[in-house]
Amino acid sequence: FILCTMTLLSKSLVATRPSTKKSLICLHRNNTFASFLTFTINSHQPAAAHHFHTSPSTFATNIDDLEHSQADLHAQSNRDVVQEFIEPTLFAAKSMEESGRAWDLNELRRKSFDDLHRLYFALLKERNRLHTAKLFYKFMQKVFDQNERIVNCKKSMTRIKQVIQEREELARELAWDEFTENRDRGEYKWPIELKNENVQQLVEKYDLWTLRNARQQE
Repeated sequence: FILCTMTLLSKSLVATRPSTKKSLICLHRNNTFASFLTFTINSHQPAAAHHFHTSPSTFATNIDDLEHSQADLHAQSNRDVVQEFIEPTLFAAKSMEESGRAWDLNELRRKSFDDLHRLYFALLKERNRLHTAKLFYKFMQKVFDQNERIVNCKKSMTRIKQVIQEREELARELAWDEFTENRDRGEYKWPIELKNENVQQLVEKYDLWTLRNARQQE
């Protein structure tokens, strides 16, 4: 069971940071996976619910407040890294929570870039956690009825990318308008004989960029 669960966790770590994978390998090498599994089953305290339709929350543990030895801290941090990718209800003999809705575009457009960045990676972690649960249910030969949550995570992540792309396009248009205004006022000091050639090159690049984005949206 331990080896199978270890395999499921390893397969579920898709698109994660190298440091996370390194910590997981270190956890395996230190033979602490069995103790982590025992800790999770016997004394797992579900964290606050982390939904893609709520504000992202953190799983960080305040290591400075733990009164343990250095070895205990190392084992604790390793457990926390892996625990982030495990559905809180998986080992708690509880059914998984009902699916919420995905973020819509109007809600995402009102958020700052930093909020979108944090929300995207919260969704990425949620998606990985759901894939871990899905593989675990498959191993236990049970029906996984939370596919809608995975779909909603993917929809929200796609819409975040769309909002960021819209802002990039708007920024390029504003920069182009500012450039043309400054050019018409003669603020740029390039040689007169090269002026039309340089402007033509910029126009061609802008048209090519616009055409490429239009094709991607199709």
